[in-house]
Amino acid sequence: MNFFAARSYLLCFILMYSYGQLLPLTSDFIKQGYVSESMDEGVFAVHTLEIKSLIECALRCGMNLLCNAVDFCFLDGLYTCRFRYGHANLSNTITQCEAYENTASKDCPDGLFLRAQGICKINTDECQNDPCLNGATCTNTSGSFNCTCDAGWTGIVCDEDINECLDNPCQNGGTCSNSDGSFTCTCAGGFTGALCNEDTDECQNDPCLNGATCTNTPGSFNCTCDAGWTGIVCDEDINECLDNPCQNGGTCSNSDGSFTCTCAGGFTGALCNEVLPNIALRKPAEQSSTALEYNAAYAVDGNRGTYFSVDTCTATGLGESNPWWRVDLQAAYNITSVRILNGEDVSDKLRDVTVTVGLTESDVNIPCGFFAGPGTASQLVVIDCPTLPQGRFVKISKTTEILILCEVYVFGVPV
Repeated sequence: MNFFAARSYLLCFILMYSYGQLLPLTSDFIKQGYVSESMDEGVFAVHTLEIKSLIECALRCGMNLLCNAVDFCFLDGLYTCRFRYGHANLSNTITQCEAYENTASKDCPDGLFLRAQGICKINTDECQNDPCLNGATCTNTSGSFNCTCDAGWTGIVCDEDINECLDNPCQNGGTCSNSDGSFTCTCAGGFTGALCNEDTDECQNDPCLNGATCTNTPGSFNCTCDAGWTGIVCDEDINECLDNPCQNGGTCSNSDGSFTCTCAGGFTGALCNEVLPNIALRKPAEQSSTALEYNAAYAVDGNRGTYFSVDTCTATGLGESNPWWRVDLQAAYNITSVRILNGEDVSDKLRDVTVTVGLTESDVNIPCGFFAGPGTASQLVVIDCPTLPQGRFVKISKTTEILILCEVYVFGVPV
């Protein structure tokens, strides 16, 4: 073989292997590197070079089964082949493979210089060693691996915690606490959920008291209180008596969530604003004795005149020591009040008067009230019965001289 034929064969052999034409596909070995090709003087094109066979790798490096470096220099029609760096161990982990040509090399200043070098490496599956941490997913790549991190982690092997609290993930006033690979929200009152973005329905726990109505609101609730109650959860009693609700002299007594009016004689109703009927009007009446025509019925005839000598007033006889007057209500009542309209010209006669109640006309001894007197002209004397005595008969009596009554009013509630 002549020189030119040998040189051409060698060039074709090296370039053919440099461009990866003969690559068995079943081996586990891989060779990664670059192929640099001269396009013009001083200009290089770079190609990725993969060699899947250990034998091919060795051949690419220029020596059979040994990844050594070899230089080919063609000068003046001759070529030389030099080994560089000595012999390389096949287990070396450095990956490098280059083939390039340069017409201006200090090793071959006037000729064509070809160089191939590199070290072979076994392509191992790094994912078998579980390099990815904290639940990350490992993906093997040529000569390396990639980690896909779970939420909350970052870094090459997912070993760096992400501080999620820097992004203020907790809503509605929640407090964020960072932890390895995660975070926790401590929610403000009225909210729940991982991010404190869910409203708590406080009404499910019936926070409103004393019959109040609960309305849920974002992060809280409102109580609509029943009458007589106030406060956030309607647990505070309103003292209605401070507003003096009881009319016509009624007495107010406060209680939890309400109040009660004790009415003065002659009035009834929750606020003592209803006038009781005179249950003695035109009912049968008797008295211990009668002076002239001033009989007992005159005290319940509805005439409100107070001038004794003109108007129809009743009077007992002179000289009687224990005079009395009595009316039959014709039904049993709880007596609340008795009122006596005094005469104008005989006003001083109304004194030391006792009012009693009874169920029978022979036993009218239940006390209602007492008026010491003496009365004044045309005075309306009010005698309340605080114990609400029950009876059908009402009796007015005194222990001295004559008893004169211009009009008698009796108020009570039917039994």
